[in-house]
Amino acid sequence: MELRQLRYLASIVESGSISRAAQRLYVAQSALSQQLSKLEAELNTKLLHRTATGIRLTEDGRKFCEHANQILRNVEDAKRAFSDNPNTPVGTVTLGIPQSVSAALALPLFVAAKQRLPRVTLLITEELTGNLENQLIDERLDMSVLFDDGKLNRFDYKALAREQLFLVSTPDFLGISISAAISPSDALRQPLILPSYPHGVRIQVERMARSLSQFESNLVAEINSVAILRSALLAKLGATILPMAPVRDLLDTGLLVAQEIASPAATRTLCLCTPSGAAPSQAGAAVSKLVAEVVGTLCEDGRWLGAAALNVP
Repeated sequence: MELRQLRYLASIVESGSISRAAQRLYVAQSALSQQLSKLEAELNTKLLHRTATGIRLTEDGRKFCEHANQILRNVEDAKRAFSDNPNTPVGTVTLGIPQSVSAALALPLFVAAKQRLPRVTLLITEELTGNLENQLIDERLDMSVLFDDGKLNRFDYKALAREQLFLVSTPDFLGISISAAISPSDALRQPLILPSYPHGVRIQVERMARSLSQFESNLVAEINSVAILRSALLAKLGATILPMAPVRDLLDTGLLVAQEIASPAATRTLCLCTPSGAAPSQAGAAVSKLVAEVVGTLCEDGRWLGAAALNVP
C-alpha cells in the first residue's frame, strides 16, 4: 500500500468521479483506475461503486476512507512538525460540540484558533451528545464538549461553564405570564418537545422530574435536531426546555420567549472531555486551553446568554 494510493482515493471521493479526480491530479485516468484496482485487490474488497453519474463509496470504502484520511492528516502533521518552530503548536485536532452549544461556541472558537493557532487545523464535529460520547470512546475525536450527567468519569474532563435551562415557546402558545420564573412542576406539565434519551437536555429534564417524584414530563414529541425543533416551536406544536444559545436569534426578534425555571436542577454543566489517560499532543493541549479561554470570554462579556464560566484560565 502506498501513500499515493490513499491520496488518489481521497481525491476520487472528494471529486465524485475518477475522471474529475484525474484532471485535478494531472494523472491519466487509466493510471488512476489501475492504482485503485491495486488497492482494492490488496484489501480484498470493493471500495467504490461506479455509476453513470460518478462513484459511490461502499460500506467498506467508507470505513477505509476514515483510516486513509487520518493517515494523510498524520503525514501532513509530521511534515509540519519538523518544518516549524518546535514551540509552535502544529497538527490537526478534532473537537466535538453538541448541537445546542455550537451556535454560541463554534464560530468564536474558529476565529480565535485561526488568529492564535495558525498552524493547527481544527476540525469541529457538530452532533448529538450521545453520538459524541461514542466517538470520543472510540477515539474518533481528540476531545469533545459534553454535559456532566454523572457518568463523565470514563473520560478525563474539566468543567467549562454552567448553563441555565429555560421553558421556550412562542409568546402566545402557553398562555401564561413570563414575567416571573415558572416552577419546575409547571414547566414539566407543558406539552414538551424534547430530544430522545440520552441526547441533549433530556437527561437533565428527567433528573428534574425525578427530584419532584414526577417521573414523566408531558412529552408530545421527540426531535433530535435543533433546526427541526426550532421549526416545531414556531409552528406551535409544543414548548421545549433549552438553554438560550440555540434559539437566541428567535428570542431577539420576539418570535420565541424564554421563561426561567425556578429550580437548581434547571441547569447543566458543560465540560471539555478527552479519552481517559490519553496524552494530549502539543496542538491538543493548545486547543484545550483555547476552548476554556473562549468560553470564559463569551460568558463574561454576555455573548453566551444564560451561561456562567467555571474554569477561566
